[in-house]
Amino acid sequence: MGRLGREGRRLLAEAAHAAGRSDAEALHDFRVALRRLRALLGAADVGRLERRALRGLLRATNAARDAQMELAWLARAARAPLLRRARLDLRPDPPRGVFPRFRALHRDILESLGEGGRVRKAAARSAFAKLAGRLRRLRKRESSRALHRARVAAKSLRYRLELVGPVEGLPSVGLLRSLQKALGEVHDRDVLLVDLGRWRAPGALVARARAERALSLRRARLLCSRDALRKRARRAA
Repeated sequence: MGRLGREGRRLLAEAAHAAGRSDAEALHDFRVALRRLRALLGAADVGRLERRALRGLLRATNAARDAQMELAWLARAARAPLLRRARLDLRPDPPRGVFPRFRALHRDILESLGEGGRVRKAAARSAFAKLAGRLRRLRKRESSRALHRARVAAKSLRYRLELVGPVEGLPSVGLLRSLQKALGEVHDRDVLLVDLGRWRAPGALVARARAERALSLRRARLLCSRDALRKRARRAA
């Protein structure tokens, strides 16, 4: 079995293990394994249908992931009445059919990984071109949607670079990980602020969430201003 098949089997096993757990990190680990599987298939340019199916599973678990994040934040910051209301309102468990749908994909994913493809550095370059476009749009308008799309693009490039290794002219995995984290924190606070408004949360809580968002956004701007991203993104235009 080649490297592609070995890595695919490892990620499938990680996702299956996470799907059978019930701890607080299980859904997060499941989603990370799915994203890495998509990156692996994409880097080898195989399994187009399977990549689409994995993306569907990720989208199906977005709401549960956001709910888990919100409940964890509220458990640290909120008073009991608001936390009780959030627990009644939010759905932290993924839809019932997600894990069976994932298990049904196993054979198809393994078949795609056995098609003889190989991980290509060109896949990392194409992922960087997408990130460069997202960053250019972000400099024009820092909407929640633009910030989120830049984060997804940074994550995709990071996973591909972790597969193929360093590529000349592209930012480091460490820089991308930091950017992904900062943009992720902005996204989390955007989701949280919508619900805090809906729940008529105390002003102090809203102010705290806004301050955390502002801090993460400043961090993301600093990272985007690094030469490794700013100059290279301009060259990729």
